Amino acid sequence: MKRAEIIAQLKKLIIPGIIAVAMLIAVGVMLLFWNSMINSQPEQYAARRYGGEDLTQVSAYFASGGGLSIERLLSVEHTLSADEQTVIQAWSISSQPLRAIPSEAVANNAVNLDSTAIGGEYFLFHPFPLKSGAYIEPEDLMRDRLVINKQAAWLLYGSNNINGKHVKIDERLYIISGVVDDGNANACAYVPYEMLADDTKFPIYEAILTNKFTGYAVSALNAISDFTGAALIENTSRFEIPHIWDVLLDFNNRVKQTDAISYPYWENRARTVENKLALLLLFGGLLLLWPICYVFIVAVKVINLIVNSIETAATKAYRGY
Repeated sequence: MKRAEIIAQLKKLIIPGIIAVAMLIAVGVMLLFWNSMINSQPEQYAARRYGGEDLTQVSAYFASGGGLSIERLLSVEHTLSADEQTVIQAWSISSQPLRAIPSEAVANNAVNLDSTAIGGEYFLFHPFPLKSGAYIEPEDLMRDRLVINKQAAWLLYGSNNINGKHVKIDERLYIISGVVDDGNANACAYVPYEMLADDTKFPIYEAILTNKFTGYAVSALNAISDFTGAALIENTSRFEIPHIWDVLLDFNNRVKQTDAISYPYWENRARTVENKLALLLLFGGLLLLWPICYVFIVAVKVINLIVNSIETAATKAYRGY
């Protein structure tokens, strides 16, 4: 094949090549969006923050009226520990609004606060940025401390730097341990679960467990009768491609929520991210088809050119001989 013919063949590949590069750039931009979305979900990575390659985070959500009492939570912890599990637990429930009064204020200065009753290592699973102070911990001996968000802090004291101050709730004084930025537009308090009745059932359960093999931690909870009817989610791997592929295959059913569970905002947000990632996976895969085909076409043409050149050289050598 003459040099001019070879150049002509290669020129035909320029425009398809530009298109292939543009598609690869688009896929790269999608990957940036992918990473940005999964990194915006800190509630899904408690196991990584805690450390340990064989650990995974699992969440259980119960329908209204369901959940685990403190007695059952202790039983679950005992059952999992007997299986040589690493068990880091947290539980919570959105409870009734509270009327909080700054310790030096009069009753008519009360502030209404949305409240979440929490237990265990709640702030390991929900690492809200601290504006001041510290989180409350399960090791606290006196259960008289609470955490409020910055909206509540400004309503109560007009400042974020108020850790150590007191608020009165139901005639009892509580110490403000810390102020967090939880992204909530409403004034909110995170209070110890002991403020509620002893038989309260907590519909949100989160745990860091040993994952001896894929799916082991979820199976361990499934084997406990207390979790019958609960929605169990393995958080740590939920944004990995194999799971997102499953989401894509079941996309039609996912957008139609049929269970009676009222998921918390962070779970709804994570599910939205899963759906977006599934669409990115679909469109990214489609965009990669042409670059893959282009590489194949170029490889075939190059091989043909090489073969033709060899055949031409061999023919010339034969005739010259």
